[in-house]
Amino acid sequence: MTEVQDLTFEIEAENDPSFAVNSFSLDIPGYEVVGLCGSGATAEVYVAIQNSLSRQVALKVMHSHLIYDEICVSHFLHEGRINANLSHANIVPIHNVGEVDGCHYIAMEYMPWGNLRRHLKEPHTLEWVISVVIQIADALAYSHEHGFIHRDIKPENILFRDNDSVVLSDFGIADDLEHRTAIKSKSTQATPRYMSPDLLRSNPIGPSSDIYSLGTVLFEMLAGRPPYDSGTKPYTRKDIVAVQFAHLRDPIPELPHELQHLQPIINKMLAKHPKDRFYKASDVAEALSSI
Repeated sequence: MTEVQDLTFEIEAENDPSFAVNSFSLDIPGYEVVGLCGSGATAEVYVAIQNSLSRQVALKVMHSHLIYDEICVSHFLHEGRINANLSHANIVPIHNVGEVDGCHYIAMEYMPWGNLRRHLKEPHTLEWVISVVIQIADALAYSHEHGFIHRDIKPENILFRDNDSVVLSDFGIADDLEHRTAIKSKSTQATPRYMSPDLLRSNPIGPSSDIYSLGTVLFEMLAGRPPYDSGTKPYTRKDIVAVQFAHLRDPIPELPHELQHLQPIINKMLAKHPKDRFYKASDVAEALSSI
């Protein structure tokens, strides 16, 4: 089994208690930093004003202690290069990538409604759930058509412009199908609850890997829990291994009785073998649209 590192970062709204204002010192020319809204293993995310256009943006800034880590820097910049090649309504737009005194940053559209993890704490209609997943499936279909596999689909990487409009973020460990050798394998940096069996086996991956991960997110939105989980927090090494083996060997769990009409879609998204899943993300969107 591979070691797993969580690269989650959150963008939260300004009315969140954790939103810190003027509690830091960060000087990036061209931007007026307003507040800190999240922090993860590789970066912090700030809300800022882009002075030249007087617009609010999110600044993702790499932790200073990682600036000499070539792999971390490579993946941070890789995210910017991928997004520069992707223009889709459901993929977070990146405005700029830069460096100041060794500090690497990415300026992107600010998503004031936070991420899906935050929204999972609230009740939602089935229509809302299906709409969110269809939008992310559309984003994946576009990304796959342009040769990129995301590899880290999870609630933290699904952001909201508003209650009904969502975007896919964080292509930092994405796989470029045309230039695979340019990217060191980063399966160890995905998140255990959402990793496909093929990613866990370190097999060559394709669009079906992202489809599986999106299936785990859909299941969690419907059932209120991930399909495979230890049920403990924080994760121990034992929990990580148990969840990894569950993805590989355990049967696909059943949805609640009132949602059984969606079980065939879940079964096809969470099939253990890639050949048994939906062939394309657009097929997922089409299947959900027919519900």
